Amino acid sequence: MEAAKKKVAKNPDPIEYEEKKKALETLKSKSLSGDIYLYFQDESGFSLTPSVSYAWQYIGENIEIPSSRSQQINVMGFLGMAQDWKSLTFNGSIDSGCIITAIDQLFPSVDKETWIVMDNAPTHKSKKFTEKILEWAKKKINIFFLPAYSPELNPIEIVWRFIKYYWLPLSAYQSFQKLTESLNEILANFGRKYLITFA
Repeated sequence: MEAAKKKVAKNPDPIEYEEKKKALETLKSKSLSGDIYLYFQDESGFSLTPSVSYAWQYIGENIEIPSSRSQQINVMGFLGMAQDWKSLTFNGSIDSGCIITAIDQLFPSVDKETWIVMDNAPTHKSKKFTEKILEWAKKKINIFFLPAYSPELNPIEIVWRFIKYYWLPLSAYQSFQKLTESLNEILANFGRKYLITFA
């Protein structure tokens, strides 16, 4: 049994999709051979409203999960090919400035060609962000935009699903402090205690 997955409402352009998919496979091969660094970037939000799709329980018993409205913890993650993980958390909304700051802080310098894969969110297409793309390229940091409506090409989506549906304990939803502590523990130990076998 697996957690239900959300499906995007629209389909990507088939020609662009195949071209970008082929280019992405080339980047993956170069990364696996050690020629480049490749990271997949994305953001996700976490609050005291739990993401639970199903649970096993005995007949006649009900599992009750704490749930309440709360501020949201927004996480920006960068997933490397060898499950190398970098992330920053934000208590407010994530805008272009946040993403720029994250890339500058997490990738202050690189010793070989580096590619960061991301979707086409408006925060990734702003004038402020576009200007930084040229600056990063001079430092061997390149941005690769996925085709629209193709989250399945970004494996970091699987990380968010595992955190929300499998790794966050039920106790995390007792308070915002516990949620913060549990989430930070997972983010700090991803790739060691928390592992995913990507197909």
